Amino acid sequence: MRNATYKELCDERLEELIGLGGDVGTIVTMVNMYQETDTIARHCEFENWVDGTSFACQRCNRAFSPDPQAVEEEDYVICSKCTRQYATAY
Repeated sequence: MRNATYKELCDERLEELIGLGGDVGTIVTMVNMYQETDTIARHCEFENWVDGTSFACQRCNRAFSPDPQAVEEEDYVICSKCTRQYATAY
């Protein structure tokens, strides 16, 4: 299984939302978030998305909900248990 980052999953989500169409202003904002030209809006959207989403760990496949304040976009989608196991192994 390929390890994905939160950024990759967030970008996929934004692509899907942009593809749905809708209000022009909303679409423009989402495109700016996707292209990372509006970093403040992207950061807020990222935290809201993480806060309301359950993820499947890329190592053990267990569902988990990370603390949005503790997750960075470039982090791999890995639960805290697997992160601890990896940290102690190296």
